[in-house]
Amino acid sequence: MTEAAQLSAREEKAIKHLLFMAMSAEHNVLCLADPPPGASFLAYALATSQLSRQEIRSAFMILPHSGMVDEYLTSSEPLTYDQPFEQALLVVAERLGLSGRPSAGALLNALSVSSSVLIVLAAKSIPERALGGSSYIRDLLDAACRPAFRRQPGSPVPVILVGQPPGELRARRLKYLTNLKEGLAFPAKPSRERSVFFESQLKRFGEFRGATPAGAPENARIKQAKGHFNADNSYVVFPSTLRMLGFLASNDTNLSNFDPTSGWLRQSGMAPSALPVDVGLHLFEVIAHARAIKEGGKRNPSLRALRWCSTALYWLTEDAAEDLGRLLPRTNLESFRTAIKTFDEHIDLEQHENERSPAYKMDMALRGVVQNRWANRDAFGRATVHHRIALRLFESSHSKELLSAEYPFRPHWGRSRMHFLAECLRHLVRSCEQAPRTDADRGNISEDLDEFPKPPFGQNGKWRPRYAADVINYCFGQIYWLQLNANRVTGTIHNRKLSRQHGAYHLTAELLQLMSEDGILGKPHWALHPVYVQRYLREVAYAQLDLGELQAAKTSFEMLIEAWRCEHRDPAEGIAFKLDLIIALSAMNDLAAARKTLEEVRAEFGTLPSEGGNSFARRSRIRIKTRVDAREAQLRYLEGDLDGALQACMRIETVNPGAIGRDVAHTYIATLGALGGADRLTRATAICVRNVFDNTTRGLHHEALGFRVALGHAFRKLGMLDVAEVVLDQVYNDVQLYGCSERTYLALLLEAGRIVFAQRRLARAYAAYLRPCFDRARSRGYVRHTEISRRYARMCLEKMLVEAAESSHSLSEGTLSVELHGRGGIQPNDGSTVDLDPSIPFDTFASDDWVARLCSVEGLQAELDQIRRL
Repeated sequence: MTEAAQLSAREEKAIKHLLFMAMSAEHNVLCLADPPPGASFLAYALATSQLSRQEIRSAFMILPHSGMVDEYLTSSEPLTYDQPFEQALLVVAERLGLSGRPSAGALLNALSVSSSVLIVLAAKSIPERALGGSSYIRDLLDAACRPAFRRQPGSPVPVILVGQPPGELRARRLKYLTNLKEGLAFPAKPSRERSVFFESQLKRFGEFRGATPAGAPENARIKQAKGHFNADNSYVVFPSTLRMLGFLASNDTNLSNFDPTSGWLRQSGMAPSALPVDVGLHLFEVIAHARAIKEGGKRNPSLRALRWCSTALYWLTEDAAEDLGRLLPRTNLESFRTAIKTFDEHIDLEQHENERSPAYKMDMALRGVVQNRWANRDAFGRATVHHRIALRLFESSHSKELLSAEYPFRPHWGRSRMHFLAECLRHLVRSCEQAPRTDADRGNISEDLDEFPKPPFGQNGKWRPRYAADVINYCFGQIYWLQLNANRVTGTIHNRKLSRQHGAYHLTAELLQLMSEDGILGKPHWALHPVYVQRYLREVAYAQLDLGELQAAKTSFEMLIEAWRCEHRDPAEGIAFKLDLIIALSAMNDLAAARKTLEEVRAEFGTLPSEGGNSFARRSRIRIKTRVDAREAQLRYLEGDLDGALQACMRIETVNPGAIGRDVAHTYIATLGALGGADRLTRATAICVRNVFDNTTRGLHHEALGFRVALGHAFRKLGMLDVAEVVLDQVYNDVQLYGCSERTYLALLLEAGRIVFAQRRLARAYAAYLRPCFDRARSRGYVRHTEISRRYARMCLEKMLVEAAESSHSLSEGTLSVELHGRGGIQPNDGSTVDLDPSIPFDTFASDDWVARLCSVEGLQAELDQIRRL
């Protein structure tokens, strides 16, 4: 374990109190009874922080068993329970210059003389003294608690226990500390204090991993993490909890950062030996808790309860537990409740006054390590439970009432089914992760894909043949392709409703990664049927494009085109794939490559065989021709040929009036706006309004969002700034609730910034819209958005500097704060918004952070210098 950790103000206060108690001459042993999460790190920080450097010269932290972390996470063998702390104490004695197995008194004296502290982690593991047996750690505690032992003047207590040992200890020289939780816990109500602490940890862990900083509060991982610790105001949140969430969020290779069902090793993306010290100690704590539940016995209700709780993304309801209890060997609800009480210090029970089922919450890291151990020790049993959960979610997918009981989600655009189906897919994939792998499975599916996969158990308690193939192909072909996205079975129609209707772009990518080999997005699962592989690759490329991962999208489209070439498929498919590639190239502003690809497409289109009276072929040819002309119009607009772009759009409208939608309409609107003039702006507004209503009535809410942004653009061009602001404020609120693609979000930020800039509300234009747009566009390779937002951001800062110079004083913090908060009811990012879907990646900006940065001439100049430099 490496790297020093940052302490919260609450932890520093607790450490000062611990140090005071450790230096008290009345005690020889401090016992952190009923320790809060992170107590091990607190003890470590006490011994190593600047606060105690003069009093504590060295410290030794000992674990009950050597190698216990790796054993629990990777071994499939029964756990070993040797004499706790025996070997660790011998190592400590050697480090203190003692040979052999010194007496407890000699070891205590050596600790005291050297002003050293022995920190005993998981002290609950200390065995009770058996009749006639011996325990080195018990001998040490007994000797320390005897009145006869006197430590050196000015030295700290020689022993600190994290956790309370079983049995009785002499209490005269032992001090129990039982009030740490109250001081460490953040207030139950969401607060800016804990939001700021979490974001500082995310930044620290991102730097530790060597990753690009996560960025502004709009970042998906920040929003999702806040959803976890804001989902329920009664849920106690400790600094250790936020550190763990920050560490998991910093793993940018994993789109399911807060999904413990993947297991700790995949979720964390780091070997235990390489972990930061605070995360490593938290991991040790939860493994010590999990090891306390013995694994023996066919009927082990405590182990079953622990494992069932580990399957929850947020919490496990009693209704879900009751359903799992129907699996053999059967477990009734009362037995489950009794079993929970055996480790209730690790479970938060949430009772509800209404008819909602009680829910059990467990530490995320604890859930992750239990999933790892379960997969190694009883893969078949784990698969059976995950399959049962998936079936229950599938059968409940139309219940809006159940959604709020199972997840902290609201129905998405009024629909609950999306969430249930997505989580059903997640649990189905988990159920087949350890299923036997055979090469024959890819082309051989054992059952009708219209039916939900049968449970994994086959004859004689063994895996059902081809289970992995049945599950993966049902997940992709039925749940993802048909039910979530409403695509055609034939693959000829790509509705992509999960994205276009729901705007759930991050969820789309997350589900695709779940169905990828080794969790590598873009690598098809080994069991995926060949007929689905090209569909999978195209979905991945679009998901990356929608998330703003432009280079990855370009690579995926190129892989898709290469796969098409190798298989000598329909030439029309190849044209469609290349037209998709042009979208990515255009977004990257690689206009030369986009133009070259478009010319290739035109040549290939001319070689397509005649439709020969086939009406379907004729319609297909018209669709392709419209897409080719649409890419031509877009490229001419981006190249600055506005008249050419307008003519291309008008040709499309003349041939096929119904085609003026989606990308064609956006290009048409942008071109008319750039050319200007009352008639053209009126025409642009009419196209916007028609598309807003058309998409809304068809349930394509995300498509409508894009045209609502364009409508704000048209109103700004017409000088109707207040109306434009109202339109975009409403869009901004919907984006917070339901999400959108990266392109739509950048367009929203840029247009909102230009509207507020035109109103001369310069601080808000810069901080809320233009600077976030610049940072996001620049990090993702959106060259055009980067340059436009840079230009407007620079003008904002220059005008603010002129105003500050003319008034001969800095801006008032109060006035600046009022302007930054805006006029549309959008609140600052203080962690108080708890009604937003945590799976949506966008959040409000942190207005309070900007006051200090913009209230002085020096601050404004620093911002301007940075914008010019980047």
